[in-house]
Parts: sequence; structure tokens; C-alpha cells
Amino acid sequence: MNPLLRLAILSATTVVLFGGAAALLASLIYPRVRVRLAALPAEARARWVLAWAALPWLTSAALLALCFVPSFWSLLGLVADHCPLHDDGHVHLCLAHAPQHPVMPMEWALLAAAAFGVGAVALRVLKAQFSTWRAVSALLQVSDDDVHAGGLVASAEPLSVTAGLVWPLVLISTGLRNRLAPRHVAAVLAHERAHARRRDPLRLVAVALLGAAYATGTRRLLLSDAALACEEAADEEAAGVVGDRTVVAEAIVAVERLLGERAHHLGLAVGMTGCATEVRVEALLRDPILPSPVASSSRLLWIALAAGALLAASEIHHLTENVLDLIAR
Repeated sequence: MNPLLRLAILSATTVVLFGGAAALLASLIYPRVRVRLAALPAEARARWVLAWAALPWLTSAALLALCFVPSFWSLLGLVADHCPLHDDGHVHLCLAHAPQHPVMPMEWALLAAAAFGVGAVALRVLKAQFSTWRAVSALLQVSDDDVHAGGLVASAEPLSVTAGLVWPLVLISTGLRNRLAPRHVAAVLAHERAHARRRDPLRLVAVALLGAAYATGTRRLLLSDAALACEEAADEEAAGVVGDRTVVAEAIVAVERLLGERAHHLGLAVGMTGCATEVRVEALLRDPILPSPVASSSRLLWIALAAGALLAASEIHHLTENVLDLIAR
């Protein structure tokens, strides 16, 4: 096998090992993290949930990069090349000494399991997006021309939805508009436009895809938390636009009563209702949570963490090679 291809397969195996371990640890910690996140503003919570979904991928990428740091330093002549100290059969996760031995069954099994798990989640997300766009395309056929500003759909069915990833579309049905008070219509439009400005459908798709590293229960919990945070952030923005938090709370309840069991669920699109209505109304009836300033100590902590990781790169490299050596034999 080509040495570069073999190194790529070995790197992929490393990513699977690191990512799986990080996902397991992050799943165990997340229940405690959720309690802390509840005290944050909705916008900050949405960012943290997205970051937590990406944590296994970021961790595995960072650790893999650290594994190659010693060989990079040796190529620059900053440290001595340690690879000659190993026997010829030892696994080399190294830029200068690519591995020579064939891919072993355990490696293929790990890569196949990871590809199947991630692929299955990605396929479900793509199917949901395809269904969303089919439904949105049908709605656009009966909407006015001003879809980006809050297009009206000629339908007696109550509908309020924001769909689309890069350029989200806001769609409100005439059935909903005609059955709501003008102040509630303004709140609904402000809410949906907040979703569009924030690109919340894209956020939910990102959480759904990145969450493929987790088990089903944690993945669903992350997606649920992300959806609630996005809805509450849109509620807060709508309250700022209409100038009254109570009006937005009233609009949520009014739309929920109209939709009832007929609520439209367009894949990973977002809408005014269908997500923890009581929690959102209670949040609007309380004073908003103000963002806390970022402490300089937090920045210093991240800098210290990065410096410590670089200093520990050799140990991480040797430990990873030893684990891979066990798998690749």
C-alpha cells in the first residue's frame, strides 16, 4: 500500500479512537453542563450547544494534530528524530516515517463502524432536508414575491415557518395572519425574521450532523436543547422589535392554539410554535438574562491549555502510537 494512503488510514483510525473517547466523556458530562447552560442567555446557550455537538470532532482533530507535532519539529531540526529508536514493526504516526505494514482487520472494523454510524445519521438529516425543501417548494408556489421579508402563503391553514440554510425563507399563511391580532402578527414576523437572520435552520442541521459522534440519546438531547435555545433567542429578539415581551408570549400561545394538532413540521425548519411553549412563555414573563462579560482569566486559561497541549505533544504522540500498535497487529 502507498505509504501516504496508509498514513491517511492510520490517521482516520486515530480520529475514530479519539472522537469516540471524547464523545463518551462529553456525554457523561453533558447533564451537569446543561444545568450551567440554563443560567446563560439563549444566544449564548445556542452557541454552547453547537460547540458541544462539535466537541468530539474538534478534540480528535486537535489531538491528531498534536500527534504530528514531534515529527514536524524533527523535520525542522528542533528535536532529534525518535523513530529510529523503535523496531521496524512499530506503528509510525509520523510525517517523516510513514507506516509500511498492511491495514489490519481491527482497523477496518473501527473505520467501517464509524462510517456506518456517521453515514446513517447524515442520511437521515439529508432526507429530512429533502422533505423540507419539497414542502417549501410547494408553499412557494402559492406565496407572494416578498418571501425574504415575510412571504404570505395563500392557505387557510395556519402556518408560520422559516426554512432554508444559507438564505432562509420566512413563510406566513393568510390563514394565520387573518386570525391573529395585528400586534401578534407583528410578533410572529419579528420572531421568524430573527430565525432567518440567525440562520437557525442551518444551526440545527449542524447540530444534527455533528451530533453523529454521539449515541442516539445524547444526540437527540443536543438537538432538543439547540432548538429550544434558538426559539428563545428568536423570542428575545422579537420582544426587542415589538417592544413588549408580553405581546410575544401572547403570540406564542395564540399561534399554538390555532395550530394545535395541525402544527406543520418541516424537517429541520423552525417555526413559532412546537418547541417547549410553556418554558418559552415563562422565560418571556421573567426579566431577560443579561450576558456576562468574558473574564480575562478565561482567555488566560485557554492560552495555558494550548501551551500545555504543545508541551505534552510528545507524550500524546507516544501513547497514541502504542495504542495503534496494539490495534494494527
